[in-house]
Amino acid sequence: MADGLRASAAWFRTASSKARAGPSSRRGRGAPLRAVALALGLAGGCAWPGVAPAAASESGSAAGNYLAGRFALEHGDLDDAAAGLGRALELVPDDTALRRRVFVLEVASGDVAAALPHARTLIGAGGGDAAEAALALAVERVRREGPGAAHDAFAALPDGTLAGLLRPILVAWTMVDPGAGAAHLDAAPTRLGDLEGFHRVSLLDAADRPEEALAALSELADEPAGMSERLRVTQARLLARLGEVDAARAMLRLGTDGLERAALVRRADAALAAGEIPAALIGDPTTGIADALSGMGEVLRARGRPLNAIFYTRLGLHAAPDYDPGWLALGRLLVEQEGPAAGLAAFERVAEGSPWYRTARIEMAQAMADGGDLDAGAEVLRKLAAAEPEDARPLVALGDMLRRAERWDAAVVAYDDALARIDGDGGGAPGSWRLHYAHGIALERSSRWSRAERALQRALELEPEQPFVLNYLGYSWVDQGLNLDQAKAMLHRAVELRPEDGFIVDSLGWAYYRLEQYEKAVTHLERAVALEPGDPVINDHLGDAYWRVGRTREARYQWERALTLEPAPDEVPEIEAKLEAGLPKRDAG
Repeated sequence: MADGLRASAAWFRTASSKARAGPSSRRGRGAPLRAVALALGLAGGCAWPGVAPAAASESGSAAGNYLAGRFALEHGDLDDAAAGLGRALELVPDDTALRRRVFVLEVASGDVAAALPHARTLIGAGGGDAAEAALALAVERVRREGPGAAHDAFAALPDGTLAGLLRPILVAWTMVDPGAGAAHLDAAPTRLGDLEGFHRVSLLDAADRPEEALAALSELADEPAGMSERLRVTQARLLARLGEVDAARAMLRLGTDGLERAALVRRADAALAAGEIPAALIGDPTTGIADALSGMGEVLRARGRPLNAIFYTRLGLHAAPDYDPGWLALGRLLVEQEGPAAGLAAFERVAEGSPWYRTARIEMAQAMADGGDLDAGAEVLRKLAAAEPEDARPLVALGDMLRRAERWDAAVVAYDDALARIDGDGGGAPGSWRLHYAHGIALERSSRWSRAERALQRALELEPEQPFVLNYLGYSWVDQGLNLDQAKAMLHRAVELRPEDGFIVDSLGWAYYRLEQYEKAVTHLERAVALEPGDPVINDHLGDAYWRVGRTREARYQWERALTLEPAPDEVPEIEAKLEAGLPKRDAG
């Protein structure tokens, strides 16, 4: 039944012959930083920036180092990029543009100490390159002398720059009175939306003004269930400070599905159960500054500016080296931009016992698997699962990891164990449909259909309009000749929900083919090919449908095209046989 699960399994990044993985959430090493090279002016045909061609030809060693640095950056290696461009800069120390690039790369690679002399030189040169240099020097003052010492430096960050955009939040945390910091934010809004709002709430909380903090927080989310984890925990803390402990505990349960009840929420709930107030997520001004810088990194990451994102996240960690959320954010950025191995050291820096520790270990395990060491990643997850029997997340992550590797039986065991942990707490909560769905995929692929059907039906009970589940279960029934009217209705609904998803449209078309309604099959399969023209399976399906309606020349064209699209090896002989002899007569099978 591999054909029918392709779209659904792709959503879960399942790899199989006809259930190919969808696009990975982690891009390949180097490619994303090509955009960084362009942003820095390092890509293209010029020898190197700021130097005339004649000067470059007279300074071959500098040009060579520059090109080596550019090559390293384009291939996702920030350390080697900084080193190569740094060697070039030693030979042309008056090149301000090159110095700025070296400065940014040294911060991004984690060597802030090496970047600071460049920052001082850039400030002396003035111009548009000075804002981030001034920011780095201000952060160094925070690290060495404390937030108050950086007040004037933060206040001087210029308008019209990224650093200037963050200025009001940074200045607010340098003030002795956090209430004055909140007032400063009100007087100088940043246009940073939720990041600014969270810091306003945190400043008011630190100023012992919980009612005002709660009012400010209510402006950040229309519905409590839609709040982020940290907003929910902060609201619970504020409610508890006002004596509303029951409301605080109820807040922690909103939007929590049992599966994703992360350590931060569990820790806050445990504090409330013990009669304590949950700790503030920003407990001091230095952490506030680190969070602001890391938060800016998240904003830039979302806007497709990876090097800027890494730069700001690194500066946040320079201010507060033990800021665990920053290490987690940095690990994610490095995995995305440099490859799985690059993020491991950052994930390792998250301290054991931190609310973010288990999340960091789960992501570290996935990076190990993505880097080729699945067994090591699986062992990390098994140890996590053994250490905290109430947390299902490591087992879900283990099941996902094994499923992507097509270790179906082992994936089933992991999902079984995860469900055993949450069935009494969250197995029926809306968000857990994903677990039942993944469980169903692994069961079906390991030839345990009766259990797979129950898992998929459970997922559909929890999320009746989920197109991937509708597609998977509907096609499974068609494939086995079961519940045909219901199955067709489900597949039609899946297409209505995702009309531009070529894989789901293909499932509907192939269902009609299996039901011998070939003209309808052609209609849907032609659309599926138009949506996914590069997919070998869909092209093969359309060829089969064309043959059945007598359009044999077009059928052979589709089969030939399917062969050019790199089908799975076991599919090649089947397609070649059809090209040779066509399809057998219908009464022959």
